[in-house]
Amino acid sequence: EKDRLVKVEWIKTEELFYPVKIKIIADDRPNLVSDIMLIFSSLKITVSAINAITDKNNIANINVTLSINNLDQLQEVIKKIKKTNSVLTVKRIETF
Repeated sequence: EKDRLVKVEWIKTEELFYPVKIKIIADDRPNLVSDIMLIFSSLKITVSAINAITDKNNIANINVTLSINNLDQLQEVIKKIKKTNSVLTVKRIETF
């Protein structure tokens, strides 16, 4: 009966993405948001929302909603953002 078996492979036709919110705190500087957006672009991550506000102490508060494929991708993007010049903290915002 082994002769009748046909080898098949399932092709993944649809990628699942999940909305994830992150908060970035940084010392504000020229091109800060641009540098962060370049990271998303280099990792092929879609940004569905972004809000950036600088307070009176020149601290930028940036909230971003990303379309993330898996936990590894999220950890990679957070790691790269943390290495960006003037970034102080990056954390995932848990929403319920």
